Amino acid sequence: MDSSIYGATHTACVDGKAYVLDERLTGYTLDGRTTSIPLHEELEQASRSWRENLRRGAIGHPYSGLHDAGTGQLLVVLPRFARGALFGAAIDPKTGCHAFIMAPDPTTRRTHRLIGMYGDSAVVAESVVNQREVNGERTRVLETGASTIALYPLRPADGTPCPDTPSS
Repeated sequence: MDSSIYGATHTACVDGKAYVLDERLTGYTLDGRTTSIPLHEELEQASRSWRENLRRGAIGHPYSGLHDAGTGQLLVVLPRFARGALFGAAIDPKTGCHAFIMAPDPTTRRTHRLIGMYGDSAVVAESVVNQREVNGERTRVLETGASTIALYPLRPADGTPCPDTPSS
């Protein structure tokens, strides 16, 4: 089941724990233990900035996804149309270490969808966003097909590699 259709939370399972992402990231075990995983301030700030720029009355989830990277890491993805170079982060739930996923060209107005991981990069489908006038209002229109498949490299949050970070 895709939890994003409900707009409240995103979930992913890694190493026998269920992780839930709303405005926080929390891990749950079958025996009832919970673990709170702090999100890096740069990631939280990018999400806050995106929400502050929503049109009046629009509702937006603070993050667009939470995924199992297949390497014991979680991928937290920022909403489509979030401005700036930061796309999301790979997080080691055991250590809390963050490695950022960076867009190679932050000025290009595109939207993106995470497909998966390859080595130390996120595989991303990009689609061009055009601006059109709809009912007298300038509106961003997402083209339906992916125009590019790209690799977005991971950048450690503090400038040093995370322990046990997969390499290509």
